Amino acid sequence: MAKQEEKRPVISKVQREALQILREAGDLTLAFLLSAGSSARLWQSIGGKRKRERIRRSLAALERRGFIDMNKHGNETRVALSRDGKRIALAGNVEKISLPVIKYWDRKWRIILFDIPERLGNARRALSKRLRDMGAWQYQKSVFIYPFPCRDEIDFVTSFFNVREYVQYIEATSIDDAATLQKHFKLT
Repeated sequence: MAKQEEKRPVISKVQREALQILREAGDLTLAFLLSAGSSARLWQSIGGKRKRERIRRSLAALERRGFIDMNKHGNETRVALSRDGKRIALAGNVEKISLPVIKYWDRKWRIILFDIPERLGNARRALSKRLRDMGAWQYQKSVFIYPFPCRDEIDFVTSFFNVREYVQYIEATSIDDAATLQKHFKLT
């Protein structure tokens, strides 16, 4: 049985920029941007008629591909990222995220453990690699440990890989081999 690898969708630079704007600013900004009455000066600041038309075509293409949802309300068009659109918009940011390092350790261990099905093997391997790259210590094959609060970062990464439901985040005050972990994280 051949393994199928997830292919990253090919989208244009303008489409990627539109997804980033939506991710960062939310749907209200593009609702204003696409509003017929309130955005004439804003459209002029974006550039000439050609560039505006290219943006509109890009948004239409993103909607056809299911990356955004567009809804008309009177003379205004609201645009919001779909689930797939959020995943594409966040793709570049997952590599930038890091786990926090806090000056004073609260003496709690953050344990990230997962049991991801074999059919999601690519996502499991990618998650393990990303956790190691972020600085978590691999305690066992599917168990990672980190000394500082990192729930938001873990939620972000696991959501990106679409495996959130298979991942547990635990805070513990005691763990076997704590001395080795303290030494590894330079906590002593």
